[in-house]
Amino acid sequence: MKTFLHKAGHALPYLIFLLAVLIILNVVFALGRQETPSFFGYSVLHIKSGSMEPSIMTGDIILVRKTDPDDLAEGDVITFEMWIESGGTSMLTTVTHRIVSATGEGEDRTFQTKGDANNAADAWTVTADQLVGRYVRRSVLLGNVYQFVTAGGASLIYVGAIVLFLLIGLSEGASLVKMLAAHRKAEMEAEKAKLVAEMKDLIRQGTTEPHHDPKTPE
Repeated sequence: MKTFLHKAGHALPYLIFLLAVLIILNVVFALGRQETPSFFGYSVLHIKSGSMEPSIMTGDIILVRKTDPDDLAEGDVITFEMWIESGGTSMLTTVTHRIVSATGEGEDRTFQTKGDANNAADAWTVTADQLVGRYVRRSVLLGNVYQFVTAGGASLIYVGAIVLFLLIGLSEGASLVKMLAAHRKAEMEAEKAKLVAEMKDLIRQGTTEPHHDPKTPE
């Protein structure tokens, strides 16, 4: 058990690093496809408007879980994607609002939504293929941390994070190679010592066996 825990402890930093790399690649590829990044069915989003106050405040970080459209009903808060026009160009954005009515089933299911702070329902209808997922919870603390970190420029943060993880990877990789080389050397030394010990035992046994003089014919 102790050996397993010891090995698990050594492997943990590599697993964390691998997970971080996978998350970064997932985010990069998702943004490249103009999709909301998700991992294991969960998405983390930053709220930039007050349309859901006081349930969800501006600046909060929220957790959204991918959900079957048929499992959503009136009263659920959902996040969905939609295209908006800004400065003459179309931009994909995410909206988090509450369902006020739902119709249809499966891929044909649609939702009418409304922000808690808004006086009227949204002018659009949300379709199943627009869904990101159901709102799970929010974090004010993480929202504050996010705003503090990205105050100097989000792009710089992303580049810095990628460079940092690559440097850690190179460092850990070099350490792993050294550790494997040292382990192999120790195994070879142990095998050599074992062979020497066996040879000594054989020599010792040969010198301690009783010596019988050959009989002379009578």
